[in-house]
Amino acid sequence: MEHLFVFVFNIKNASIVILDNNISAATIKDKYMLVLKNLKKYFLRYLHEINHPRCHALEDPDIKPQIPHLLCKTKDNKTNCGVFVMRYMETYMGETDYKTGFPKEGTQDALLDWVRTKYAYALISS
Repeated sequence: MEHLFVFVFNIKNASIVILDNNISAATIKDKYMLVLKNLKKYFLRYLHEINHPRCHALEDPDIKPQIPHLLCKTKDNKTNCGVFVMRYMETYMGETDYKTGFPKEGTQDALLDWVRTKYAYALISS
């Protein structure tokens, strides 16, 4: 499985946020920009097609993606990125001081197991 992360296009505040649990030495440009460029292009096209009132909000080329400091970032955990992604989608509301509820790496295993079980149950029982 490939690594998963979340792009947030905030059209209200004209910002782009990348939520990623992985600690990486790669630059934002190297790790995300090809995917971000294409995703942004098609998202903006969609906003224009539906005549969204804020369709021009993200067109400014000076908008740089932000990556918030997350306590839960991991260096060695390569298997739980899907759980982190689900958590981000469940809890992120655009706040600048975003807290995932996960502790730092090395102390998060029990919570990750519980959250994985919670999401699996929700998917199976829906």
